[in-house]
Amino acid sequence: MYSFPYLSRAAAAVVLLSLLTACANEAKPSKTAASPAATTAAAQAGPYESGLAAYQRRDYARAAELWRPAAESGNRRAQYQIARLYLDGQGVPKDETQAADYFRRAAEQNDPAAQCALGSLYLQGRGVAQSYDEAWRWIRRSAEQKFALGQYYLGSLYQYGAGAPRDIIEADKWYRLAADQREPRAQLALGRMHQLGNGPPQDSVVAYAWYTLAMNDPQAVPETKQTAQQWRTQLAARMPTASIKRAEQLAADWKPGAM
Repeated sequence: MYSFPYLSRAAAAVVLLSLLTACANEAKPSKTAASPAATTAAAQAGPYESGLAAYQRRDYARAAELWRPAAESGNRRAQYQIARLYLDGQGVPKDETQAADYFRRAAEQNDPAAQCALGSLYLQGRGVAQSYDEAWRWIRRSAEQKFALGQYYLGSLYQYGAGAPRDIIEADKWYRLAADQREPRAQLALGRMHQLGNGPPQDSVVAYAWYTLAMNDPQAVPETKQTAQQWRTQLAARMPTASIKRAEQLAADWKPGAM
């Protein structure tokens, strides 16, 4: 097994915070304008769906008003969404302790997005006392439910360590599971590992293909797209034309489990 010594907690935190902050900031409801038909349907639906419609109108206070009773009655989706509002201070005063509390309620009902978010808060010490053990526990539970973002973040924990040994084989495993669900950050991470030979064998063709997939994914955030494009450009400068063509074909033909 490829394993690495412990990182200091401070060093692990510096690396991981840049990766994991987003875990608590994912899966926001779409902010696209709600159509009249959607608004009418939401009005006829329950409070959770009506809250989504309000959120899409950017009426965050109304969304909070609608989601709160549902959250208090045990609706885990409403608990997750109102936690997001408290974390960002949208429609309610910013309160990370309240956010953590609502994330926990949803996480304890096995909501994988809430588990991932709660683990991220534990890693950062936001709204809760910092705990690497709790961060690992909740992110692992999210990943084990096949939540792609949770799988990616668990891979990051293994790659960089956080009060635990680094384990590049486990990192590769979880990144691949996430990448097979088209998680672009996992695809980017796999590209880098293959480019550097950090765990999997060094393979510029495979690295180029992963970068291509990450930068072309319509769900990728701009930072991921830009980094993938930058690293692919740097890599291509050292690759023969024939290898680039093979890599492009590999990306074009890609299916989950193919790399």
